[in-house]
Amino acid sequence: MKKILALTLVAGLFVPVMMTGAQEKKGKSPEEQFKAYDTDNDGKVSKGEFVARVKDDAEKKGKAEMRFSRMDKNNDGFLSLEEYKEGSMKKK
Repeated sequence: MKKILALTLVAGLFVPVMMTGAQEKKGKSPEEQFKAYDTDNDGKVSKGEFVARVKDDAEKKGKAEMRFSRMDKNNDGFLSLEEYKEGSMKKK
């Protein structure tokens, strides 16, 4: 019984830490998220900027590239704020 209680307490300490990243993204407005992607501050997000935020995982990078292509409605190679907002409303 003591072991179960101790494990529950330890788990309770780590769950909030693990959830912070997801909560931070969810707490940001689409405009704030777009601005974070737009690292060169030119008012648009390139595929390179979009994919660069994905950590070194080839599968995730591939998914990010496909998502970028779906979001880029006018096929100009960049996401406008409007395209980003529309695409971010749809889940992966």
